[in-house]
Amino acid sequence: MHTILKYSSEVIGELQQMNGQLQATSHFLAEMASHMSKAAAQVRDRSDESKEMMQKLRKLNVETSLLKVNALENLENQVIADEDKNLRINKNICPGCTKKPTVQ
Repeated sequence: MHTILKYSSEVIGELQQMNGQLQATSHFLAEMASHMSKAAAQVRDRSDESKEMMQKLRKLNVETSLLKVNALENLENQVIADEDKNLRINKNICPGCTKKPTVQ
C-alpha cells in the first residue's frame, strides 16, 4: 500500500508539473495570438493606406496626362497662330507672294 501511495504521489507530482507546463504554453500561445492579431491589423492598415496612395497616384497620373495634353494643344495653337502671323507679315511685305514660307 505504501508503494502505491508513493507511486501515486509521484504521478500526481508529474501531472502537476505537466499541468504547469501546459498552462505556461497556453499563456505563451495566447500572447503570441494577440501579437499576431496586432501585427495583422497593422498590415491591414498599411495595406489600406497603400491602396489609398495608389488611388491618389493614379489620379495624379491622369491629371498629369491631361496637363500634358493641354500643354501640347496650347503649344500647337501657338505655333499655328505664329504661322498665321508670319503669313500676314509676309503678305504685307510681299503682297503678290502666295507661297507659304518654309521654316528653317
